[in-house]
Amino acid sequence: MNAIGVKSMLTLELLELTEEYVQYKFYPEGKKDNFGIVQVNRKNFKNRFVVQEAVDVSDMYQVMAMFRVGKLVQDGEFPETSACAWY
Repeated sequence: MNAIGVKSMLTLELLELTEEYVQYKFYPEGKKDNFGIVQVNRKNFKNRFVVQEAVDVSDMYQVMAMFRVGKLVQDGEFPETSACAWY
């Protein structure tokens, strides 16, 4: 459960895919007006960082976005959209 005991979610949207890295926009709670961008190295999925932060949301959204995109890279999957949820 998160700090306030409710389910949290984020939506991912593929932004850029190159031989070296992949970038996804992430939308906390699916709100398109507030997004961040994460980038993950395709050769070393542990090399990941936030390119742009979402505004006024918990850092957990950025952490979960980096984790989820890292997992997609590890699995060799690059869907146009993806989502994840947690408590």
